[in-house]
Amino acid sequence: MKKLSRSLGALTVCLTLASAVEAHHSRAPFLLDRTIVLEGRITEVEWRSPHVYFEAAIADSNGQTEAWTFEGHSKRTARRFLEFQ
Repeated sequence: MKKLSRSLGALTVCLTLASAVEAHHSRAPFLLDRTIVLEGRITEVEWRSPHVYFEAAIADSNGQTEAWTFEGHSKRTARRFLEFQ
């Protein structure tokens, strides 16, 4: 019974750690080979771990507003950037 309890405890720890590692890496596509300039209004900022997320209202070529979400730097880097402003 002790062995089963230890095994279940170890399995729980492994699954918890695996979910934390997976949560750090976003599956969002990144366009690293070009720069896109957008103009709009930031509607929400979320200081979630491990990154800061921004939501913005961006007008398309027809004047229709679309919601865009951006993933920023880590909370620590963003906080340092804001201190220098």
